[in-house]
Amino acid sequence: MRFIPSIKTSLFHLLSYLILSVQVLLAIKSLLKLSSTDVEDFEFYDLNNVLLRLGVQLEDLTPEDQKEFAVEVDALRREVQTLFQQKLKQVHS
Repeated sequence: MRFIPSIKTSLFHLLSYLILSVQVLLAIKSLLKLSSTDVEDFEFYDLNNVLLRLGVQLEDLTPEDQKEFAVEVDALRREVQTLFQQKLKQVHS
């Protein structure tokens, strides 16, 4: 029996995590672009902190061969964070 996960399995899980992160970010981005979206719902769930933690995880968890993809995911994360901040300013002004 083998108890130590193989590098291939670890990379598969990491890639799955990155792909899921992209899908979640794209969904949030789409919701934030809707005029009917109540941005305060996202504020309630501390979206800003979630996005910051995702950025830290992307920096910490990515091996060199996945770095380029992680950079793209992080760019999308920053785009969503900027959109979120803009919507919050509109609501609070």
